Amino acid sequence: MFILVTDNYEQILPTILSRTQLIKINKIKDADLTHALVNVYGLQQQQAQRMVHLSDSDYTAAYNLIKEEQAVLDIEKNC
Repeated sequence: MFILVTDNYEQILPTILSRTQLIKINKIKDADLTHALVNVYGLQQQQAQRMVHLSDSDYTAAYNLIKEEQAVLDIEKNC
C-alpha cells in the first residue's frame, strides 16, 4: 500500500490518479487549531488566533511560525 498525499490532486498524472482512491481530508477548523496551539504550545488565545490566520489553518505552518517567533525572541533576549 502507498499513501499519496497532495493538496493539488489536479496536477497528478491521469495514469496515476486512475489507480488511486481519493480520500478528501478537510482542513482543520480555526477554532480547533487555536485550541491546540493554546494547549500544546502555551500560547495566549490572541497569539494563537494570529498564528492560525497567518498559517491559513495549516498546523505545520503554524508550528513553523511559532518556532520562528521563539527563535527571534531568543536572539533579542541575548542581544
